[in-house]
Amino acid sequence: MDSKAIQRCVPKRRKLGDQKTLSQRYPDIVDNKESAKKVADVEIGNLLDASRMFSQALVKDRADLCRSVHITLPGSGWHSLANVDWRLDLGVLVEPRDWPHEWLKPGHNDVKVQSVTFDYFHFTKVPLFPPDLACGTSWSMADDKPTSADAASGTPASGTPTPGAVPIDLADRVTRIAPSPTVAISTLALDLRAAGRDVIGLATGEPDFDTPPHVKEAAIRAIHDGETKYTQVDGIPELKAAICAKFERENGLSFRPENISVGTGGKQVLFNAMMATVQAGDEVIIPAPYWVSFAGIVEVAGGTPVFVKAGFDDGLKMTPQALAAAITPRSKWVIINSPANPTGIGYAAAELAACADVIRAHPRLMVVSDDLYEHLTYDGFAFTTIAGVAPELAGRVLTLNGVSKSYCMTGWRIGFAAAPPPLVKAMAKLQSQSTSSPNSIAQHAAIAALNGPTDFIAANNAAFARRRAKVVAALNAIDGIRCPAPDGAFYVFADIAGLIGRTRPDGKVIGTDSDFAAALLELGEVAIVPGVAFGLSPAFRLSFAAADEVLDEALGRIARVVAQLT
Repeated sequence: MDSKAIQRCVPKRRKLGDQKTLSQRYPDIVDNKESAKKVADVEIGNLLDASRMFSQALVKDRADLCRSVHITLPGSGWHSLANVDWRLDLGVLVEPRDWPHEWLKPGHNDVKVQSVTFDYFHFTKVPLFPPDLACGTSWSMADDKPTSADAASGTPASGTPTPGAVPIDLADRVTRIAPSPTVAISTLALDLRAAGRDVIGLATGEPDFDTPPHVKEAAIRAIHDGETKYTQVDGIPELKAAICAKFERENGLSFRPENISVGTGGKQVLFNAMMATVQAGDEVIIPAPYWVSFAGIVEVAGGTPVFVKAGFDDGLKMTPQALAAAITPRSKWVIINSPANPTGIGYAAAELAACADVIRAHPRLMVVSDDLYEHLTYDGFAFTTIAGVAPELAGRVLTLNGVSKSYCMTGWRIGFAAAPPPLVKAMAKLQSQSTSSPNSIAQHAAIAALNGPTDFIAANNAAFARRRAKVVAALNAIDGIRCPAPDGAFYVFADIAGLIGRTRPDGKVIGTDSDFAAALLELGEVAIVPGVAFGLSPAFRLSFAAADEVLDEALGRIARVVAQLT
């Protein structure tokens, strides 16, 4: 296990570091077959953790030709390497749009790859091999794209024919995004545990407490009462009424049922909103660090995420000045998440009001207020939502919430939002052609959650507060780690700039936060998420939604790993 496994869990969105071409770094490779083979093993073999990937390599007059390689993923069909995110040893992060490609004439066994950042080898053989599997993904290799004739027959141009199979041309909307890195790293930790490793996973973003009994009982009653049929597409009237009452009672916001959208989790509600409003060329402003799905959903919708750095020196919050600088005529939305995932940092009412002052001057700009963690707060932090601070913006605010976090119902998949009725109608139209209504039983459970007792929230928060204090104190006691105390949620986001450049006992240098995450996983068997996954490095996110004894063991392991770095 090394940093490559961690890096493959993280989407790459920008180029960094050394821009030298391969031929500049290795001038002796031209017309030198043996030297080219050695370089191929180093540059490409390390990339895939499989140094014997290529049995033969040949450089021809610095020709920019690379034999085509395809990767098949379960249920996904054929992909070229251009559709996969890799971190090259050149110090360049490459994503699909940075690596345009075109197939040569039909029947040709090579693919021409064009790039602004580096040259390529001409690989004459690409044998099948079992690469290092990461994050539970099953990979297989073949060495050519199907030709037109092959497409008709369902047979790859090379490799073993699959009866009845046809090549799948994936849409750009799929290839321009990456799987969730938090899910990928959590899956990697689970796979290692299944293989017998004593891995402690602190990457998952969900409470470790059970769903309250009265919510479970409401679901059971719904089953016995026959509430198991299709419902209204975006939520039953009873649930919409409970949501309106929640907003009035807890946030001082008045909404009618036509303002309410209910989906299969908050992620679907956000997805519907972006798909309903964002087109090619539109920009969505996202403070970084950010929840990993914000950017992915915007990209699926065809928009462009515009990241506003909210670093440690800024208190991990977007300033009004930075927001103003990011707004352009193409800006469609700004996303404000408070308390935030991954940092747990919240915006005070005055800070939201200052952002509202900036937004007010741009009538086309809409706001997503992600309030999922509103009840999980500490040290007297007073939660406020932007629609409450600036009610005059109500016509362009989508207030996103749900029952997953505060009510310990992540698996029930009920999220909701309040928004202007025309937007709600458009979102319902989209949902009618995708998932249709949310789970009928879960909707009745959500009514019980919103209308029922909430004393369990205070009890859960007391446990979270105790764990938060433990984690913040332990991390700040480690040389090279700086961990601000979160205002809410159940994450800490720690600055590890003081660890960059240190060396592991095996001689490997901690050059990135992915390297540090790999060191923790390999040397300490603790899984955390590197800051690069959230758009701010070097850092890491750790979830303290785990039992006290588990956290004690994990924190001890982290301290021991850091103590080994020199």
